[in-house]
Amino acid sequence: MQIWAALLSLLLPSIAFALQDCKLSMRPLEVCDLDLQELRPTQLHLGIRQVQAMAKELKDKDGDSYDRYLRKNPVPVVIGLQGYYMIDHHHLTRSVYEIGKHKMVIVIKQNWSNLSVTEFWNKMSAEQYTWLRDAQGAPISYQRFQRYSWAMTDDPYRSLAGYAREAGAFTKSDTSYFIEFKWALFFRQNLKDVDLSSNSGFKEAVKRAVKLAHSPAASHMPGYLPK
Repeated sequence: MQIWAALLSLLLPSIAFALQDCKLSMRPLEVCDLDLQELRPTQLHLGIRQVQAMAKELKDKDGDSYDRYLRKNPVPVVIGLQGYYMIDHHHLTRSVYEIGKHKMVIVIKQNWSNLSVTEFWNKMSAEQYTWLRDAQGAPISYQRFQRYSWAMTDDPYRSLAGYAREAGAFTKSDTSYFIEFKWALFFRQNLKDVDLSSNSGFKEAVKRAVKLAHSPAASHMPGYLPK
C-alpha cells in the first residue's frame, strides 16, 4: 500500500479543501467522497478489538486532524456492476461508523462495472481483492458477505493478527491484501489455548503470536520475518 500512498500524496494538495462525490464512471486513481452505506465489504469478518481501538483514536482527533487522517488513508475501492467494493480498510470504515460519522474518502483501484456479477467476482478472486473464507478457513461464496461493514462479525484471531503485525511479527507488502487473515488462520491453528477475551490474556497472546511468527514454523507464511 506504500506505492498507493506515494501516488496519492501527489494528488492530496489539489484536494485539500473539497473532494468530489464518487461516481460509478470514475477511473483508477481518482479520489472522492462516499457515504458509508455505499461501501460493500469483500470479507466476512473483522477484528472488533481493533475496531474499538481505532474508533477511540478517531474520536480523539479534532476536525482538521480527523479529515487529514481520512485523506491520507483513503479506502481502495473496485467499482462493480452493483456498486463500490472496498478491498482494504474494513476496520477503518467500521470505526468511522462506530463514532457516528458517515463519510469516507476513497480511491478507485479498478473499475470493472462492465463485467457481469459472475465475471466480477471471478476477477476479484483472481486478483486477490477478496477473502472468500470464513474464520475457520472454509471456502465461502461472496453471497455470504454482509451488505454493510457494521453488520460484519468478529473474528478475535483477526485482531490478534493485526496487533501482532503492529508488534513486528510480519510485514505487509504494497500489494498484499488480506494477509492478516492468512496469519489469523495460522495463529488459530497453532495458538488454540490463548485467552483472547480479557485484556491481560490478549496481551499475552500477542507476545506468543510474535514469537511464533518469527519461528521456523512460520517460514512458509507471507511477510515472514525470521529472527
